[in-house]
Amino acid sequence: MCEVQVRTVLQHAWAEIEHDVQYKSEADLPKSLKKKFLSLAGLLEIADREFQAIQDEDARLKSSVLADLQDELTRDAVSETQNIATKGPSDGQNVNQNVRALLLQGLFHEAIKIYDEKIAAEPRSYTLYIGRAKARFLSGDTTGAKEDIEVALDLNPDAHVARNLKVKIIEGDVRAIPLTNDVALARSKTHAGNAALRDGMGVAAYEFYSDAQKAGASVPFSITNKAMACLVAGDYEGAKILLDSFRVIYGTPAAINIQALYTLLSCLTDAVDWEARIADLQKSVEEKGDFEMQLSPLPIVKEGLEKTVIDAEHRRRIAETFGALG
Repeated sequence: MCEVQVRTVLQHAWAEIEHDVQYKSEADLPKSLKKKFLSLAGLLEIADREFQAIQDEDARLKSSVLADLQDELTRDAVSETQNIATKGPSDGQNVNQNVRALLLQGLFHEAIKIYDEKIAAEPRSYTLYIGRAKARFLSGDTTGAKEDIEVALDLNPDAHVARNLKVKIIEGDVRAIPLTNDVALARSKTHAGNAALRDGMGVAAYEFYSDAQKAGASVPFSITNKAMACLVAGDYEGAKILLDSFRVIYGTPAAINIQALYTLLSCLTDAVDWEARIADLQKSVEEKGDFEMQLSPLPIVKEGLEKTVIDAEHRRRIAETFGALG
């Protein structure tokens, strides 16, 4: 906020100077004054660029923290889905979904209130302090965020997520710190996730894919895999959040993969939207011409959905969606 105010003051000051000096007759301005005027204009242009760079960096940092928090909430929500069939929605899942919805709307203070209530009930849960730290940071309360991080580290000195967040907030480094950067481990976790997904075990698959990402697996591939796990697990809101985080280049195989996953999501949630999406998907596949589904991750989610989706109409739409892919 301070940076924005300083920038605004400079802009107003420049407007006054420009009006009083620049728009006078050329004959009224000594050469020395014109030279200083041009020098000042250059300095203010540099300052304006730096202010914009600060704003851009702050936006990237907040976007990174928000993505991390959404991912954690989705991981918790996915884990809760296995209890729905027998016990119905749990309080934990409802809380996670409520916080996730508030974050999507930018209602960070409301999300913090939910964390306050959960921490009051579970004061030794370090993960709650990490979640509230992220929500506080997003709300602009950096001091409160740092305090929560320190509490989390006191409760669990080995908490990698807390250490990672501390680096982001204090150093402004948006790059994730891999747990191991172990290519072999990342690959093995991904393979385990694929096997679980094929068996219809979306919850286990999500855990494996998350571990693979922490070990250094490709972030775009990991997000795609986790979105597929959400679909199989039945966490459709989580799948949408993950898919919405992509910025894809249209016409590429990756873009068709994401488009297909959106279409599958509509299969299970919105029949009208699905009809529009499958038509667009068919068009994209035809325009691409050489899309090969067997080289994509889609056959894996196909097997998983076939094992978990019971509703006949949903199964028909899923089959038609994969038929559109060739």
